[in-house]
Amino acid sequence: MYRWFIVAIATIALAVGSVVTYGMGTIAAFYQVDWQLTQFQTGFISTMTNVGPYVR
Repeated sequence: MYRWFIVAIATIALAVGSVVTYGMGTIAAFYQVDWQLTQFQTGFISTMTNVGPYVR
């Protein structure tokens, strides 16, 4: 029982963490229009979201 609880918590944590990384490219068109960004700025935000976890 305890092991499955830990597995469930780890799975949820990984799923929530990946929403930001993989979700930014998916919703890029929406925040580009809302924030009136250029294509370069939108691409930069998406790129930095993916590069960010590696730079510490």
